[in-house]
Amino acid sequence: MSEVSSLGFITNSERDFSNATKTVADCKCAEGFVGDPSSYIPCEDKNECDVKNGGCSHICMNTSSGYFCSCPSGLRLQRDRRYCEPQLTASRPRGRYRPAFRPYTYSLSNNVNPNGYCKSFIFHPLTVPDNGRIIGPTSCVKPDYGRAFLGVNCRFMCSPNFSMIGASSTTCGMNGWSTRAPRCIKAECPGLAPKVGQEIAPLHCTAGGILPGAKCLMLCHKNYIFEDGTREKNVQCQSDGSWDKSQEDCVSTKVSITCPADVHEHLPPDDAIAWLQFDIKSATEPTTAHPRIRKNGHSYEYGFDLGVTEISFSTQNRFTGELASCSFFVDVVDDTPPISKNCQKGVMHHFDPDRQIFYDPKFEDNTGVMRIDVEGLPRVPMSPGQYLITYRAFDKFNNVGLCQVAFLVEGESTLRYWMTTPKPNRTLKSTTTTRETTTTTAPSACDRDLPTPLDGRVSCRSAGFGKLCHVMCPNGFTFSDGQSMKIYICRISTGRWEPNTLEQSCPNIRKQNDNCPAGQETRDDQCEKCDPGTFRSLRTKSTHCITCPAGYYQPRSGSFGCRRCPTNLDRNGKQILGLRGAKDIKYCYRQ
Repeated sequence: MSEVSSLGFITNSERDFSNATKTVADCKCAEGFVGDPSSYIPCEDKNECDVKNGGCSHICMNTSSGYFCSCPSGLRLQRDRRYCEPQLTASRPRGRYRPAFRPYTYSLSNNVNPNGYCKSFIFHPLTVPDNGRIIGPTSCVKPDYGRAFLGVNCRFMCSPNFSMIGASSTTCGMNGWSTRAPRCIKAECPGLAPKVGQEIAPLHCTAGGILPGAKCLMLCHKNYIFEDGTREKNVQCQSDGSWDKSQEDCVSTKVSITCPADVHEHLPPDDAIAWLQFDIKSATEPTTAHPRIRKNGHSYEYGFDLGVTEISFSTQNRFTGELASCSFFVDVVDDTPPISKNCQKGVMHHFDPDRQIFYDPKFEDNTGVMRIDVEGLPRVPMSPGQYLITYRAFDKFNNVGLCQVAFLVEGESTLRYWMTTPKPNRTLKSTTTTRETTTTTAPSACDRDLPTPLDGRVSCRSAGFGKLCHVMCPNGFTFSDGQSMKIYICRISTGRWEPNTLEQSCPNIRKQNDNCPAGQETRDDQCEKCDPGTFRSLRTKSTHCITCPAGYYQPRSGSFGCRRCPTNLDRNGKQILGLRGAKDIKYCYRQ
């Protein structure tokens, strides 16, 4: 007789173990218990009510080795022992222990062969899928006395024109079949959506529901081909509902490239080259013969010197070899004036009137300083007083950097003493007369302040040598020579103002060609683009657009340069220059 041990093992004290393995690994858990004695994992009670309520419709009661279904008051169990139904007549309460189903049980008596492995269990036959069949041993579909061998493998196959949804095979294991039976649905290939430059034929191939064996045609439009150079490809629907080839893209064979409009750029203050990036629209990577190129991340930068440069880009179709190109102008201007690194803001003292003032403002410029002009530098010997010296630095494009330094000359001049010493009596008499004249006229001239210029102001103060006045213009305004402040000195010894030319007003001096950007001119107080055949650059003195000379043309409006016509010779070997103001390349060859 079989007994269940305290650990849930099945044992048999009366069985002869002469033909079987006598170890714990031969033991199995009894029904209602889970565990693995071969790994020394004790058998524990399995709560069947945890999974879908044990299949009970209402109440599931777990026991030490099984479970049973019960019904609340007013209901009774049906014959399947799972579902409850209304209790129509009075009867004895039901619910006596009776397992709802009996799990398969392993025992040493009938499930272990002389070699020690289990050979059979309670069998639940597989379900044959609709529109399909099962391939394998007979026991896959017809059980042998309700049992099948452990480890048996069964395969599924769908009928022609049907595809399988699920696993294609299953294996009988300790917990039953490894997978459920799949479903066989009617095989249909999805519709083909035409891509850019592509057409699908016949038309029903785009709708879907294509039966296996049907063929469809992928056709590229004009100026489009596949990567391999062909224009047509056939695809066929396979039995599993997929196409035998993937849908490919059609590549355009038409060569096109688009360049941006003419570019106007300012030179950076700290660099003599302007580096620019352009958005060139092309189906393939464009190329250029520009000599200065560098890579910045995933894009390229092109370097340009000062002036107008024409840059061209081209592209080529890798299938047909056709070329296409475009070009545009890049105008790089320098509007940054030279900068002084040593321009003194306060008043500097000079104690030797007999020695010339030497001062270096240290101008720097990105294109180089061409010359430095000095204004207001007094001659030697110098009279005591304050002097405003103006330094102007010019670069290649006449940008002017300004530095004004005030010097206060102190001390007496030895050279002036020897130069003013009288020698003959006539000279002495003349000198005496001059002194008398100076004595009578100087106080009246130095007592009066300078007249205030229009839109300006004057600030004067007394000094030991006479009077010092600052004449200034407001912000944004300058005198006619470009200065915004001037210093005037009236000496008691001479009785007159130096310099002797007085400013009357502060006009607002501006460059007329800065009012409108390059490629535009002023029309009715508004900036308008230059017409085709004309141009205007900021380096030109003209405020209006200039006609392209003979031998050049410009088809675009708003340009600041003209394109050179290709060289063409007449019968005598002379170059044909074409017409002035040519708007198209065809006018380059007309006289």
